[in-house]
Amino acid sequence: MVYEDMLLSYRFASLCVVLAAAGAISCHGNGATPPDETDGSDTDTSVAADSELGDSNPGDSEPTDSQISDSDTGESDEPVFTGLWIIDTHAHILPTDADLNDAYIDDLMAAVQDAGVAHIALGLHARHIPDRPPTFSEQHDDWTLAAAEEYPDLILPMLAGFDPEDEASVDYVSTELATGHWRAIGELDLRNTPKQTTTPMNHPVMMEIYALAAVYDVPVMFHFEPCYGTDCVSGAAELDEAVTENPDTKFINAHSCPPNLMGNYPNLYCEFEVSNGNLPQSNIFDFIVLGTDIQNAQLNTPIGNMVDIPYGEVVDLIREKLADLDEADAQKLGTGNAEVLFGL
Repeated sequence: MVYEDMLLSYRFASLCVVLAAAGAISCHGNGATPPDETDGSDTDTSVAADSELGDSNPGDSEPTDSQISDSDTGESDEPVFTGLWIIDTHAHILPTDADLNDAYIDDLMAAVQDAGVAHIALGLHARHIPDRPPTFSEQHDDWTLAAAEEYPDLILPMLAGFDPEDEASVDYVSTELATGHWRAIGELDLRNTPKQTTTPMNHPVMMEIYALAAVYDVPVMFHFEPCYGTDCVSGAAELDEAVTENPDTKFINAHSCPPNLMGNYPNLYCEFEVSNGNLPQSNIFDFIVLGTDIQNAQLNTPIGNMVDIPYGEVVDLIREKLADLDEADAQKLGTGNAEVLFGL
């Protein structure tokens, strides 16, 4: 694979991280949390671009049986969502306090239903606490699975409570996937600046886990900054080896759709977030899913120069990005691709 274009892109991404740290720009629309509520938040290196937002929603689709509310049966006067349904493929639990997390999940599920989100993928890999190495905990998976059991029609649980460099994680992942409870693996914090994780994407433990993902037909969502903790060319080679040598594994690049990557691998998908600016080119529409990366108790996210954007408004902004697409493409990005990846 040719790495020159990737190197340029990754150097730009690294510059963005530096500028963001200095407060000069915002590279990603993640919700920040105060120190005493620090959870799994991470920061992407894509600069949000301003764009014109339309106000029409093409591709209105019929909800599935699991999305039909009591109002469809005459048992409630609550309005039924009639717009374009969305699947949010990226959300996190709050690992600091069980009661706080329970309340957050309840509030998030109410917001999900109000926003016309058919399903939301939930999980947490590394928990970041300042001045301490990242924490990997099976408890993250326990809390995720408990939430999915409480809201089975909405939550798509993602397995992630394991150390990506510990050989014991292979048996753990194999045992968990065999239960049939999990819809995906992720979001895995491999090379991630805010989390201070520097796991090579082609680490031997991860290569075994990718193979398990193929066996159980679950996608792997990953956060990988190839220039963090190594040189950019070596980092790019790690990603290339991981994806190429696991052709039956479906990978999802979290947070953005890098043009120098997308289209080069038939098993690589990407998550579009509204902070990315405009939608990618239509030639990769078959490989795009949507996400919010929601992860704070206030259910809001900063996007570009806008702060404290409520979850429902973030979803509306995503939906408006699809407004100019034809019905088939709008449905494909809204729900279709995610339905295929998550086995819905």
